[in-house]
Amino acid sequence: KAAKMLYLYRTRVKANLMQTAAAGLAGLALAHTIAKAVLIGFCTRNLPFFRTPKWAQKHAFFSAIASVWQEIFMLLALWGAALGVYLRQLIENPDTNIWIFVLLVQSLSYFSSLLVAVISGLPKIPARLSGTVSEKTTS
Repeated sequence: KAAKMLYLYRTRVKANLMQTAAAGLAGLALAHTIAKAVLIGFCTRNLPFFRTPKWAQKHAFFSAIASVWQEIFMLLALWGAALGVYLRQLIENPDTNIWIFVLLVQSLSYFSSLLVAVISGLPKIPARLSGTVSEKTTS
């Protein structure tokens, strides 16, 4: 999936490597929100679809962090579970190491959500970091 995204963004969208990485991070960060929306859609009939605000004012840093409290909780729970499995491991066991690895991989989308919230809460990020600075043309 990552290779396909890298190929498509670089060849079809003509995005640079930083923009491609940012798109991948943003997509991974949405996993929890999308899953929650799907489950709510299956279980309810009367709730409206809430559209996310586009071009909204930047959140204050702590407000941005507070908006991902569920993701932070899941991130800490998965990291805690991985740490607990590691600490309870009495002998070297490849199966246990795989479980630790799986728990850490499962936490990546939650970590991405936290990282995107931190980035959105920063006061101002230079455009050169996202690769969106347009080159000046001389005529």
